[in-house]
Amino acid sequence: MVVQDLPVQQDLTTLPGDSMVAQIKARLAAIEVTYPPTPKAFSEGPVTLPEDLLPVWVNFATGGTYEIVEDDGSSRLVIIKRNFLARLYVANVQAGVDGEAELKTEQHIEPASKLFLARPFLSVANFGPLSHVFSAKSLGDGGIQVMPYGPKPAVPFLGTEHRIEVIYQIRVSYASGN
Repeated sequence: MVVQDLPVQQDLTTLPGDSMVAQIKARLAAIEVTYPPTPKAFSEGPVTLPEDLLPVWVNFATGGTYEIVEDDGSSRLVIIKRNFLARLYVANVQAGVDGEAELKTEQHIEPASKLFLARPFLSVANFGPLSHVFSAKSLGDGGIQVMPYGPKPAVPFLGTEHRIEVIYQIRVSYASGN
């Protein structure tokens, strides 16, 4: 799913049937398009990143931990702590003169970090917090990085990666026969 061109007309993060991971990635994309220099953000990455899209955000989910906080004999309430990577791809490493891509990327590090630091519940104007999310905490950024993207041989881009820890809950029903 791509989110672009403000204002966002509907809450793209609560589509029926979406998993919490998909909802959180979509909400991150909705937040990212509020960052003026980047009117495009992907909750699901495209196969390639054409240079005319740059700068652009792409979101990824990483590993999670699970804590069962309630078990009523037929279902469990589970608190999940999962990290998400919000990657801002800024420039093709091989384009332009030496140092140009690095300068383009450097200017985004702090403003992009503030984007996530300012939203402890993944709130977006007109939609409020994302349901079932207890907290979203920026864990920091990776500075300027070379981030390959696409099928092999992947294209090397310069960009910055922001790590966001999201704590949320889900209810899981027991499988039949248990």
